Order: sequence, then structure tokens, then C-alpha cells
Amino acid sequence: MKLIRKLYSAKDRGNYKLAVSLFTKLQQEGIKMDIRKFTAMISVAAKAGRTKDAVAWFDKAVAVGLAPNVVSYTSVMAAAARTGQLSVAEQWLTKMQEAAVKPTRISYKTLVNAAAQSKNYTAAAAWFCAMQDASFAPDAIAYNNLINAARQDCNLEAAESWYTHMCQASVQPDGFTLNTLIATAAACEDIKAALRWYKEFDVQGFERERPTYTSMLSLYASLGHVRQAERVFSEMQLQGFAPQVITYNTLLKAYHVAELPDKAEEVLRKMLEIGQRPTAVTLSYLRKTLGPARYKALRSNLDLGSRLDRDIGQFQTRERSNSVKKLRNAAFKEEKTWGRFL
Repeated sequence: MKLIRKLYSAKDRGNYKLAVSLFTKLQQEGIKMDIRKFTAMISVAAKAGRTKDAVAWFDKAVAVGLAPNVVSYTSVMAAAARTGQLSVAEQWLTKMQEAAVKPTRISYKTLVNAAAQSKNYTAAAAWFCAMQDASFAPDAIAYNNLINAARQDCNLEAAESWYTHMCQASVQPDGFTLNTLIATAAACEDIKAALRWYKEFDVQGFERERPTYTSMLSLYASLGHVRQAERVFSEMQLQGFAPQVITYNTLLKAYHVAELPDKAEEVLRKMLEIGQRPTAVTLSYLRKTLGPARYKALRSNLDLGSRLDRDIGQFQTRERSNSVKKLRNAAFKEEKTWGRFL
């Protein structure tokens, strides 16, 4: 019984290797391996983002004559959702229905999340509606996933519309909801909307979190609104959120857009003073803001090292590749170029 409890604990923590070890020990001790234990293995594989392993455990359960239940199927769907494999998640819903296993609300929520992770707002909305058609009332997580899908599509109107729908359905929004709405407004470079949702934290009685400030800082940086960016940067620290490297990089972006080389150099010196190691993004902004000659002199003066310069070259190669994507869809400009860093 102790090993079984440890197995379920490993599942809850998403520790796949430990779960495999415990499952093997249970088999060696002759413990009967029922569908619940196999489903635990499917679930822990899903939490670890190991879709192929989740499917393998599902197949093993079937191979020994066990009948997978709704949790088994939904766990495989969750594995696909984590890696943005919407079509795979949809296929497993079909398999579930073909096996005469009735989907639950969690099954549909998983599909909405899979669509959001694959940046497919249309599919997310369709599965959200399918959940309602199946007589399952969406909860806050379902609404948040749908609003997040709208953010991925840079569709502020849809995100705000679903928020209204959420409130009308008496589903309580949370901090994640508001942070997603701010991020959506920031992605669309809509300052008025971002400020409106920023103030909504006070209306709802929620405390602002690091993502709240990061989204506002990113928005102001993109537009080169230096004073506002600096104000958010200061407020963030006053609320106990120590700046990270990506925070400084975002501030550097503001100075780059506004063409303020002295300010940019101050940021680098501050980072070095407090022990923050500059990244390729940091130095790329500096070189573009300071100009090649001044940047080279500063690099030599501060002895930044050649390895970071090699990192810059790799970063700029990625940046040039992303510029092709920017031409295809201007609305995703910032997310495509800087989303992985900010």
C-alpha cells in the first residue's frame, strides 16, 4: 500500500521517472495492476509532456485486458494539449466516443486548452460551445483558456466579449483572467484597454502579479513610451517583484525604440552592479541602441567577453528568420520576435 501511495504522489508531482520505477516495483511484488494504476501512469506522462509515453501506457492497459475509463482517455488528451497537438487531442476524443465512453467537462476543457496551446482561437471557441451543447457549464478555467486563445489570435474584441459572457454566467474571474486580458491588449498595442484592465484589479480586489507589470512594461516598451515604462518598472519593484533579466531587457527595448543610448547604458551598468548576467538579447539591444562604435568601446571597457557576442550572432540569426513571419502577420510582430524572451 505504501508503494501505491508513493505512485499516486509521484503522479501528482509529475515525476515520471519515479512513477515508472514505482510501477515496476509494484509489478515485481505481484501487486494487481488495475486501470487506476495504468491511468496514473498515463497522467504522469501527460504532466511531463510525454505524449508518446502516455499513449504507450494506454496501449499497455488495453493489451493486458483492461478497459480504459474517461480519465484514461482524457489524460492522453491532456498530454497532447500540453504540447499543442490539437488534432491528436481531437482524435482521442473520437476514440473515447467510439468506445462508448462519455466525455466529461474536463474532456472538453482539455480540448479548449489544446486549441489555445496550438494558437487556434476558432477551434477553442468551437470546443467551448461543444462543451455547452453537451450540457456542461464552463468554469473559470474553461473561460480563461478561451480568453487565452483569443490572446494568441490577438483578438481583443473576442477576449473582452468572453469576459462579459463569463460575468453574465456568474463565473468569477480571477487574476489569471485579468492578466490575460492585459496581455491581449498589450499584444494589440491598445493602451486604453490595457489600462482599463490594469485598473480592474482594484475593482475586483485582486493583487497585481509579475505578469501584470510585465505586460504593461512590454506594451510601453514597444511604443517607446519611456516615462510610463519607467513608472511601471519602479512600481513593480515597490510591490516586491525584483527585476529579472527579461525585465531589464524589456526596459532596454523601450530605450531602443525611443533612441536613448545613455539610458540603455545605465541599464547595463545597473545589471552588472547587482550581478545580473546580460544575455544575447541584452547585448543585441545595446548594440542597436548605442551604435557599433560606442557598443564596442563599452564592451571592451566592461570586459563583457566574446562568448556573449557569439550568442548575439545566434540571436540575430533567429531574429532575421522571425522577420519573415512578421511580414506574414503584422499583428503578431512582437510575439513572433520577442515572445520567447519577454
